[in-house]
Amino acid sequence: MERFDETKKGKGHGLEWMFEKLWEMEKEGKEYDAVVMFDADNLVDPKFLTIMNRKLLNGHEVIQGYLDSKNPNDTWITKSYSYAYWVTNRIYQLARKNLGLSAQLGGTGVVLTTRVLKAIGWGATSLTEDLEFSAKYIMQTGKPVEWANEAIVYDEKPLGFLASWKQRVRWMQGHSYCNYSIPMIKKVLKERKLIYFDALIYLVQPSKILLGLLLSFLELHRPLMFMQVT
Repeated sequence: MERFDETKKGKGHGLEWMFEKLWEMEKEGKEYDAVVMFDADNLVDPKFLTIMNRKLLNGHEVIQGYLDSKNPNDTWITKSYSYAYWVTNRIYQLARKNLGLSAQLGGTGVVLTTRVLKAIGWGATSLTEDLEFSAKYIMQTGKPVEWANEAIVYDEKPLGFLASWKQRVRWMQGHSYCNYSIPMIKKVLKERKLIYFDALIYLVQPSKILLGLLLSFLELHRPLMFMQVT
């Protein structure tokens, strides 16, 4: 499928369009149990679909595969990315799965059942559509995003600092624009479940980073401010 739209740009809008096409195809008798998402530059482990199929048969609806690096040794930037992803996979994603909490979607290496897409809709059209849909799924179903530690996808990382900076700024902007923080706070207060509280902590991370930078700045300049006042 190819899509050309100058008004609704971005991956999220493209996926929304694709899902609508899939529902139209169902009217012609072409039905699918699940959708798999990859980026064009990804390499996929041969066992990926087998592992994901097993997860689907066990009843999981939204699944994230292990995001590895395709080019970890190209530059110091790709090495930094790779270390960050390896730590995140082990400390954040796998640890939360072991605790019965939710993983977070990473934009590629993702499997979604058509059943859940029909039930809650896609609707994730922000710069960080993966974060948006993760929050939507957790909040509307109360279920965790499943983590598939052995289903590996190799993703290509930016080579230079400028490309990396632009990507990170875009992610932080999308994270900040995600509109699920307030609804998630209400969910936490109403139902008092750990899965919602954990998701909320992830949603407010940009705010925590900005607050930390502000407090660090104030701490560094506190002696100077004190001298000026006295």
